[in-house]
Amino acid sequence: MNEKIKLSIVIPLYNDKEHIVPCIQSLKQITEKISCEIIVVDNNSTDGGILSVEEFFPSVKIIKNRENRYFAKANNQGFKVASGEYVATLNSDTEIVEDPFIPMIEYMEKHPDTGIISCPLYFPDGKLQGTRRKFKDIPAFLAEFTPFYIFLKIKFLRNYLKNLYYESNNGLPSSPVETLVIQGALMLFKKDFLDKLGGFDETFRLSFTDDEICIRTAKLGYRVIFLPYG
Repeated sequence: MNEKIKLSIVIPLYNDKEHIVPCIQSLKQITEKISCEIIVVDNNSTDGGILSVEEFFPSVKIIKNRENRYFAKANNQGFKVASGEYVATLNSDTEIVEDPFIPMIEYMEKHPDTGIISCPLYFPDGKLQGTRRKFKDIPAFLAEFTPFYIFLKIKFLRNYLKNLYYESNNGLPSSPVETLVIQGALMLFKKDFLDKLGGFDETFRLSFTDDEICIRTAKLGYRVIFLPYG
């Protein structure tokens, strides 16, 4: 009898040959601890990255799209074939340094009202990323998606906008905290809840996908949790 898979990790890929191999290599420490499957959904990349995955990681499940289906649709494709009790989405430019998945799974098992959970993410220079935040509002939208972004060159305006909705600028909390939005670069769900949720809203290609899925999670009565340790 095949061992039941505990965790499925879904990685959308689009022209990121530079990072996809180190990303999957970094997951080896996870696969050695729990039963795990890795699913790469390629959005019609042209840089040969998916060929590297096929060459170096024959056990990885691969879905090849004939077009760029973007973040939401690609993840949902992976979610549908995932057979793990838990399912994570992970960006292809991410590397796992210390195993965050087992502590997150343990937390969810103790707190079944948790719908989505994530953990700290760091830039290559060791600085903490804005992993948890408030909902993006009009100032944030103007900063990111219109010509108003030129004002981000003014340092005090840039810092103001970051502090407006990122909660992690003040460092890590000392214990797990409920938050409004978790960055989509790494999200962990229980599979049965993810099926109930229906995955990401495919009307959004890239932006606001994380906001939207966290809003629906809260409406269903589940919590969005940030775990400050791994």
